[in-house]
Amino acid sequence: MKVPDNTLGSVRNFVYTELQTLYSPAELRIIWDALCEVFSSVQPPPAKLSESELLLFFNAVKKLKKGMPYQYVTKNVHFYGLQLFVNEYTLIPRPETEELADLILKNHPNAILHVTDACTGSGCIPLALQSRRPQWKIQGFDLFPETLAVAEKNAVRTGLPVSFFRADALDPDTYVRLEKTDILVSNPPYISAAEKTDMHPNVLDFEPQQALFPEGTDPLLFYRRLALGATQCLKKGGFFYAEINQYLSRETCRVLQEAGLSNVQAHKDLSGNWRFVSAQYL
Repeated sequence: MKVPDNTLGSVRNFVYTELQTLYSPAELRIIWDALCEVFSSVQPPPAKLSESELLLFFNAVKKLKKGMPYQYVTKNVHFYGLQLFVNEYTLIPRPETEELADLILKNHPNAILHVTDACTGSGCIPLALQSRRPQWKIQGFDLFPETLAVAEKNAVRTGLPVSFFRADALDPDTYVRLEKTDILVSNPPYISAAEKTDMHPNVLDFEPQQALFPEGTDPLLFYRRLALGATQCLKKGGFFYAEINQYLSRETCRVLQEAGLSNVQAHKDLSGNWRFVSAQYL
């Protein structure tokens, strides 16, 4: 693991050589840019890296060769114009989830609203909303203290006044205790056990299982609780939004309807998959 010198160009050649059998050229460009953003303080060649920076690149390559997603290597991800911290206790925010934020912002351009995010993870959804609607009062909750610590760190990092607290999205009392809210939003665990065989190993091996898969055999477990919870914590006329399993859009809509929500709709993402639902409590 030697490079001829500490210039950024030599380190780039080393990184590409070590990883070229594992990643496509397009992926390598993204990974290289991500590594440079976090690990390098120098400008393009012929500027030189310090020994400590060089070691960061070497260690990053070791992790990447084991399949670790580059976002976990750098502990950094861009989401909705924000730079967020992520680690093994949070899912890596996906572009599809940016579309969920888009949907909410498009549907509520002017009103001053109170928003609650269930299963907040890294806090990406409430922070994205707060960045575009500074007049909104926004909060998020999660069950796991380690995950909440990441969300709170991201609130500090972004300087956005989102509050986070610990609560269980599957506990009916959670929604009874909540202050009445205008919007309840969530991106809960929704992947069924049967889908594991189709998933990339770097997701299964590194992303938190509890954020991917609901316990037991019911992939709609969280939606059943969230739908009932929405009828308890939403103000009259309030809205529920969620990211969903693209293969279970009809079933998810039926769960929301049976819980007593109205105006239930499924929405496609930019790839044409049924990725989101919205509903209203009347």
